[in-house]
Amino acid sequence: MYHFDYTAFKPDLSNCIEVLISDVAMDKKSVSPPHLKRWCRENTRTYIWMELVDTSDVSPENDFVCAFYFVDEADANWFKMRWT
Repeated sequence: MYHFDYTAFKPDLSNCIEVLISDVAMDKKSVSPPHLKRWCRENTRTYIWMELVDTSDVSPENDFVCAFYFVDEADANWFKMRWT
């Protein structure tokens, strides 16, 4: 089985603005993570990275959240207003 390590390509996110969107919020808007990633690429200048963060616990809700990273606060705020 082939395993590819994507962390080798992950940029330094220490100076980026993180925006978290839960799976519940995505269900309400009827969007998927690839759709949101495509929207970021087409509509923002400073989108850097997207990753799924596993938040599993005993609760059946919010199994994962999508973390989106932006350099510019205006882009991050526009994304938040549009999708949360």
